[in-house]
Amino acid sequence: MVHGYLCGIYSSRKLEEACQYRIDFRWLLEDQKAPDHTTFARFPTGRCREVVEDLFYQFVKKLEDMRETDHQTVYIGVVKNCLVPVCKDTKYKAA
Repeated sequence: MVHGYLCGIYSSRKLEEACQYRIDFRWLLEDQKAPDHTTFARFPTGRCREVVEDLFYQFVKKLEDMRETDHQTVYIGVVKNCLVPVCKDTKYKAA
């Protein structure tokens, strides 16, 4: 799912399709059967929610260790598939 999100694929059905037909996804799956779209839809909720949240914090920590983030801009949402940045010293002001 992370690779899909990085490629701009957010829909569970589109993720399933990418796993079936795109070479980069098939390589990551090591040519195993593609997960069903309901598996993708169910994954970030329910029992997996805590695991996904923990993975997110691990990822942020890794970025901090690599000095890839400075926390000067916080992204709070998506508008037409574009992140909306908010500077931490101004309240709700888009950059």
